[in-house]
Amino acid sequence: MRTYPLSKWLTQGTYPRLYVPIVLIMVAVTLLRYHALVGAEREEAQLRMRAELQAAAYAVLQALDEPAGNAAAQERLRQAAQVADAPIQSIRWELPSRPAVDLRNAMPPTKAPPWFVQLLDLPAPRHTVAHRLADGRTGQLALALWPQHYVDRAWSALATQLRITALNIFTILLLLTLILRANDRMLDRMRHAAERFKQGHLDARIRRTGTLEAREIADTFNDMAGKVQSLVLSLQETQRQQNEQLHFRRQLVNALPLPLFVLGADGAHLETNKAWRELLNASRPATVAGTLDQLWADGVDSSIVLAQRLSDRPSGWQTTVRPLQGVPHEMACYHATFTAPDGVPAGTIGVLVDMTEHTQALQAERAGRACAEAALDAVADGVITMDAQGLVRTINGAAQRVIELAQGQTVSRHVDEVFRLEPPHSVLAASGTQGHAAHGAGAPATAILACHSGAPRTVDYSVAAVHAPDGTAAGHVLVFRPR
Repeated sequence: MRTYPLSKWLTQGTYPRLYVPIVLIMVAVTLLRYHALVGAEREEAQLRMRAELQAAAYAVLQALDEPAGNAAAQERLRQAAQVADAPIQSIRWELPSRPAVDLRNAMPPTKAPPWFVQLLDLPAPRHTVAHRLADGRTGQLALALWPQHYVDRAWSALATQLRITALNIFTILLLLTLILRANDRMLDRMRHAAERFKQGHLDARIRRTGTLEAREIADTFNDMAGKVQSLVLSLQETQRQQNEQLHFRRQLVNALPLPLFVLGADGAHLETNKAWRELLNASRPATVAGTLDQLWADGVDSSIVLAQRLSDRPSGWQTTVRPLQGVPHEMACYHATFTAPDGVPAGTIGVLVDMTEHTQALQAERAGRACAEAALDAVADGVITMDAQGLVRTINGAAQRVIELAQGQTVSRHVDEVFRLEPPHSVLAASGTQGHAAHGAGAPATAILACHSGAPRTVDYSVAAVHAPDGTAAGHVLVFRPR
C-alpha cells in the first residue's frame, strides 16, 4: 500500500478532508453542549441547595421549640442536623440575653476533580431565619451548607453524560474509520490492479468483494480492463500481421530482378531493393552509387539522389547508368505514384529496366540494314522490298534509275503504283505470290514497265515471298532487270 506524508494526506486526501471537519464539528458541538450542561447543573445545584437549606432550617427550628440550656440546645441542634440529612456546615442559634449556640461540622470529602470545582464555582449557601418560642422570646437561626455535596452530584451527572458522549463519539469515529478503511482498501486494490495493468499484465482484475460501491467499481474496472485487453490483443494481432506482410513485401521486393526504389511524398528515400544496390555496387542503400548522363558530369553521387533525379524525369526515360565498378548500363526508368488508404499521394515507386541488349540489338539491326542497303545499291538489278500488304519499304539505286523516282517518292506507296506494268495488272498477282501462295522466287517474267518520265521499257522481273520464323508472310522482294 502506498503511503503519503501526514500533511499531504490531510490536505489533499478527499476522505481526510471530510474526516477532519467532522471531528472538529463533533468537538465544537460537544463543547457547546457541555458548556450548557455545566450551566444547567450549576442552576440545579443552587436550587437544590436553597430547598434543602430551607428544609434543614425547618427541621432545626422544630427541635428548638422547647426551651433548654445551652448544652441541651447544642445537642438538639446536632440531632436536628442529623435528621435534616443535609451537608450542614454550621448552625448558629441566638436568643436575647443568652450566649449564642454554635455547631460546626467538618468539611466532607469531595469526589469531583479540583478543575470541575473551580469550573462549577458553587458558593456556600447561607440562610438566616427568626423564630418565636413558646415563652414569647424571638431567636435567630443561621445555617450554612457545604457545597461539595452538590458539586459531587453535578459531577456524577456530568460524568455519566461524558461516558455516554464518549461512547457516541467513539462509535461514530469507529464507523467512519471503518468506512474510510473499506474505501481505502477498495482504492488500494484498484491502484494495485492498475499498476499491474500498466506493467503489461492485461489479465489484471479487481476481486469483486466488499460493499456494493466496491463491487460496482470492481465491475466497472474489470469491464474497462477487458475491453482494453481485447483492443490491445487486436492491435498486437494487427501489428503481427502487418509485420508479416512487411517482411513478405521486403522479401518480394528483394527477390525482384528489376532494380527498384521507393520515395516518400516529400522525395525522401524510403527503400531500395537488392537488385538496385547490386546494380550500383552499393553495400547500403544510401552509399555512393552511380551517375546519370545528361544530368551530371562524370563523377559520383548517392543512390538516393539518383532515385530522386530519375523520379523527376518522365516515366520511360532512358539514360546511361555508370556504376562505380563494372560496365555502363542503358536503363529505362518507369515510375508511378502510389497513394495512402485515404487516397492521398504517399510517394513514388520506380523500377529500372536494362535496355542494354535491346539497344545493342537495335544498333546491330541498323548496322545490318545499312550494310544491306549498301549491298543493294551495289547490285546492278533493281530491287524493291515490300511488306505483306505490298507497300514499298526500300528501293535501291538501280531501281530508282529505271523507274525514274526517288526513294522518298516510293516508300510507303503500293508497289503497283511504283512498278506499273502495261497492260495494268498487279505484279504480285502476275508472279503468283498474291495471297501468300508462293514460298520462293517466282519464275522470271517479261513485262512492259511504264516509266514515270520516259518511254516504256521491257524488263525481266521476279517476285519472292519473305516469311517470318513462324511461317507467316512478312513481305515480298521484287527483282527486275531492263533488257
